[in-house]
Amino acid sequence: TLGTAMSYSSGLFTFPTTGYWEVQFFGQYYTTGSDNMGIGIQCYESDGTTLRTLAQAVVGESSSYYNTITIASYINITNTSTQKVRFFANSIASAQLKGATDRDKTYVVFKRLAASV
Repeated sequence: TLGTAMSYSSGLFTFPTTGYWEVQFFGQYYTTGSDNMGIGIQCYESDGTTLRTLAQAVVGESSSYYNTITIASYINITNTSTQKVRFFANSIASAQLKGATDRDKTYVVFKRLAASV
């Protein structure tokens, strides 16, 4: 972490400061048979109640397979109290989003690019 880190509570990430942010979601998954894996980035608008999907991707596989799916979005955070980010993952059957304690498999990256103008 460079600077103040993101905070996390109840599935929501809170930005430490306003500005233009790049948000990336990297998901490693495993499918068993014909299945798919979908991931997405969502953000609450400045009103704090309207939830908007910023990026979403779905990848399908016809057999058992490990793969990685990546998405990114750019957000102008003008209110750190109300604009929060969350992530989601889903599949039509039993695809699994993978994790590990000793290396990155599924993770998110937050980069502050510039101050808001």
